[in-house]
Amino acid sequence: MKLRFQADTRGTILPYDYPAQIGREFYRRTTGDHDGQSTHSIGWIRGGQVDATRQGLVISDTPMWTLGVGRTSSLESFLESVEEDPELLDGVEIGHPRPVSLPEQSSVLYFAESPVLARRGREHLRYDEAKADATITRSLETKLQKLLGEEVPVEAEFVPQGTPQTKVMSTGKAKHMGNLCRIRVETTPEAQKLVSSVGIGALTGMGFGSVTPERSG
Repeated sequence: MKLRFQADTRGTILPYDYPAQIGREFYRRTTGDHDGQSTHSIGWIRGGQVDATRQGLVISDTPMWTLGVGRTSSLESFLESVEEDPELLDGVEIGHPRPVSLPEQSSVLYFAESPVLARRGREHLRYDEAKADATITRSLETKLQKLLGEEVPVEAEFVPQGTPQTKVMSTGKAKHMGNLCRIRVETTPEAQKLVSSVGIGALTGMGFGSVTPERSG
């Protein structure tokens, strides 16, 4: 399941690692799914006017924030916490969640809303490296088996259309290189809904790998 929230940033300067801070806040507000393999996806705050400063980002107008989960139990506890305290970060409040429609096709081309981390050991692979596709495929295999309780056929590949690029993001002291590149995923329709919800690649619970369907087929 995937939800889109209205976000009120009130002109707050957000640190550049704010997605990771949101990820930690999500963990603080929920139980379970803390065993190292994220089965949820923390999106970026998007849709408003973004101004970059030395201190961080200022996002104005009416931005939105997305959260995708593979298990509704964690979502229920998170929504309860938001009703009690809508301030997700200092100066950032969320509310009015709305469900996001999920793909039902077996083949979907995804747009990367945040950098997709193809992590192989200590390596962070570029979208055009030989083992990058196999790495994100293996990550999806692990997540889907964890959620569905069985192996399902899945294949993912980077599709370097347009102007793909890499982007380095911080999760505190650690830095990771992700890929802003389209990705095609082929799997079962049921699993495809989970892919859209939980994201692709490593550290989806810390602001990496949030995706949205661009088209099917």
